[in-house]
Amino acid sequence: MSEEMMDHVNEHDEVVGTFPRSEIYSRKLRHRIAHVFLLDAQGRIALARRGKEISYCPDHWCSTAAGHVAAGESYEDAALREMQEEIGVTVPLTFVGVTPFVKPGTSHDKLLGVYTAQYEGLFVCDPHEVQYVEYRSVEEIRAMLLNEQELVHPETRALLQKYFL
Repeated sequence: MSEEMMDHVNEHDEVVGTFPRSEIYSRKLRHRIAHVFLLDAQGRIALARRGKEISYCPDHWCSTAAGHVAAGESYEDAALREMQEEIGVTVPLTFVGVTPFVKPGTSHDKLLGVYTAQYEGLFVCDPHEVQYVEYRSVEEIRAMLLNEQELVHPETRALLQKYFL
């Protein structure tokens, strides 16, 4: 299987090159990530517990679904693909925004495309990617982010603080 190709983008989100994923990371090139936050009718946010075998931030709380935007793919198409692959859900999405993000302790920056949707159905999780999904209230999420014992993916932490808290 060939390695995933990703677009290297500038600060204006314009494609300036396409490289294998390993090179994007080894050279710390700016790239795109899509994040989805599903909400229920009470406004609670569904958070996914990442798989224990994931290479980066295993067993951390994360957005409902997230992943790399492949070369030539839109944020929305990546969000829809990741949602289907990770949690078995297909619903129309609402675009929230694109947020620059710098991984803590590094100079490696990314652009995070954020989407939301209302959903209250079943989740069929890919166990490698997601252990389970839980809805949390804004108050519960605030407490989670203050608790240093809670493992929260850094991108998810930043997006929750920017868009939901």
